[in-house]
Amino acid sequence: NIFPNPVSQNFKLKINAEFSSFGLINIYGLLGNKVYSTATFITEGDNIVNVNAVDFSPGLYSVELIYGKNVRRGLFIKEWCKV
Repeated sequence: NIFPNPVSQNFKLKINAEFSSFGLINIYGLLGNKVYSTATFITEGDNIVNVNAVDFSPGLYSVELIYGKNVRRGLFIKEWCKV
């Protein structure tokens, strides 16, 4: 799960993992260009990962989480930041 969605500045990834493992989070722009990548340790059960999206341009993005042999994907919208 990605929340909040749409995103203005930061968002959280809620991950329910079946086992503990190192994971890789990749974020891609609409044209498939990678705009963000980070490694994180995911524990068995519920996890929350915070992502700072302040520098992302407004638009549609896909999130890819890879851990173990699992790949999960989701979408979010980055809106204009309200200052």
